[in-house]
Amino acid sequence: MRLFKELEARNGELTTALDRQTATADVLRIIAQSPTELQPVLDSIATSAVRLCAASDAVIERLEGDHFYNAAHAGAQMKGLMGLPLPLTRRFPGGRAILDRKRIIIDDIQLVAESEYPDTLELLKLNTVHSCAEIPLLSEGKPLGNLAVLRAEVRPFTDAEIALLETFADQAVIAIENVRLFTGRSPRRWSSRRRRARYCEPSRTHRPTCSRCSTPSCAAPPSSATRPLRRSF
Repeated sequence: MRLFKELEARNGELTTALDRQTATADVLRIIAQSPTELQPVLDSIATSAVRLCAASDAVIERLEGDHFYNAAHAGAQMKGLMGLPLPLTRRFPGGRAILDRKRIIIDDIQLVAESEYPDTLELLKLNTVHSCAEIPLLSEGKPLGNLAVLRAEVRPFTDAEIALLETFADQAVIAIENVRLFTGRSPRRWSSRRRRARYCEPSRTHRPTCSRCSTPSCAAPPSSATRPLRRSF
């Protein structure tokens, strides 16, 4: 019986590893097939993050000047925030991950929201959120946005899950860079999931590389003058 349980556990680990490999390969396939289209890549990453981490929601947030916005979402909650400008502060986890350029992992945000992340209090009244993983999108140390993965229950993220989310974050950076490399322009903000991105001309004198994959990166988009409406993670 013990050997059977060990074999069953090992088979489960192998299946999980294969699922994660397949998901990251699928993202790379989408990048290769649509090098000038960013939205399908971000949507695939968010969907895969929810499924493989058994999360309630995943949000990819793009940085634009002193604000950021939700560029892709998958999951049951956090709806209605697509494209809305959000203030960039350390008073909620996503803003802190971007500003500090490091991942923020929280086992239960309900225990620290009031003292550490007061700007999340209104959001927590509308959505059930406990465990959070915030992974910044970094290109040569320069933040381009953030990948936020949320759980509706207290279930801390494992090292393997965090490593997977960091891989997804790197792939999001590659996709952002590809848009610039193939079009000569930087992707800007979407007002909705179905709206095609607008672009602006970046500097052509310097092409920094991703800190983890050595791929030419995308310049940070210019700041938006739109008024912040709601906060997110």
